[in-house]
Order: sequence, then structure tokens, then C-alpha cells
Amino acid sequence: MTPPVSRLQGFEYTKPLGQTQSRIRISVVVPGQTYAYTAMAGGATYAVSYQLVPTADGQTQVTYTESTQFADRIRQLNATVVGVLLGRGRKRRVSQLLHAIEATN
Repeated sequence: MTPPVSRLQGFEYTKPLGQTQSRIRISVVVPGQTYAYTAMAGGATYAVSYQLVPTADGQTQVTYTESTQFADRIRQLNATVVGVLLGRGRKRRVSQLLHAIEATN
């Protein structure tokens, strides 16, 4: 069952993530403006948000932000090393996602 958009804020569910489960909580839903969620998995909490702002030329500016908090210093160091190694690919995937969204309008 899919909840209506008006009831998504605060909605929480689990999602398989490799050998563990990730708990996703939708924190903000303002249709056409702001979407945000937090994901808790493996001793880390990830906060992600998308801000959509119409521009004067009829386009939409999308601002994507994410932050991570770790349960301990070792996990933080590991994530930093992996982020440096894989960061470019993540940026490319987000860019492809945004271009796909743009193409549907």
C-alpha cells in the first residue's frame, strides 16, 4: 500500500541494504519544493534533502544536500576514505538522476 503524498511526512520503512536493513524516515515533503529523508544503517545516520526553486527563465534549480553522522570515529574515517575513492561516481549518478527528471517535464 502506498500512502498519499499528504501523509508521507514522518512515514518510516525499512529497506534491505546488502546484508543489513536500512531504516528510512521521510522528514519533509512539500510537493514541488522540498523533499528530505534520513536513513539509519550500520551505525550511521544519513540526512538528504532536495530543494526545488523555479527560476525566472522557467527552469527549476535543484539543490541537493547530504550529511552523515557516525556512531564512532573508525566508521567516520572509513567513510571518508571510501567517499574520496567513490565520490565522483556518486556525483555523476545524481547528475544523471536530475537530467532524467528534467527530461520528463
